[in-house]
Parts: sequence; C-alpha cells; structure tokens
Amino acid sequence: MNAKIKCIGKVTNLLQYVKTVKSHTGLGLKEAKEFCEKTRDNQGVEFILPIQTSIASFEKEIREMMGDSVQVSNREKERQIKLISLGLGDKSDLID
Repeated sequence: MNAKIKCIGKVTNLLQYVKTVKSHTGLGLKEAKEFCEKTRDNQGVEFILPIQTSIASFEKEIREMMGDSVQVSNREKERQIKLISLGLGDKSDLID
C-alpha cells in the first residue's frame, strides 16, 4: 500500500525518521535518507511512499516520534471513502 507523507513542521530527529521509513518500506539506508531529506526540505509538498507494513503502525510511529511535523495519510482509504461518497463503493469494503 502507498501512503502520502507531508512535512509541515521542523523535523528535529532526522536519524529516527530515516530509521522508521527504512523499517516500514524496505528501502535501503541511502534511499530512505534521501526520501526523508526530500520531504524535510520541501515542506507542504506531499510525497508517495510504498509501505510494506501496516500503514496504521507506520503512522503511529511517525506521530509518536515527530509529533505533528510529519503527516501520514492512507491513499487507499481515502480512495475508498471517495468511492463510497460517489455511490460507487460499499461501506463493507472500507478498510481501517
């Protein structure tokens, strides 16, 4: 699944941010570091990140570590909510 990541504040602990991204995505250390630096340097811009673990656990870890400076959202869940609102989906299909 993919998640949308957006920095909206100062990233104080880049090392922990890189470790979290690396552990949840399967990216190498260099790629995770480049991604984290790119999100940090482009505040307010959304980036897509493929997550190999639970997006909820990734989001929780990021929130605990970064506070409100980094936002994570689940693209698939947003898509399903939109389909339901358009009458093209069923509420039983909605994921947590």
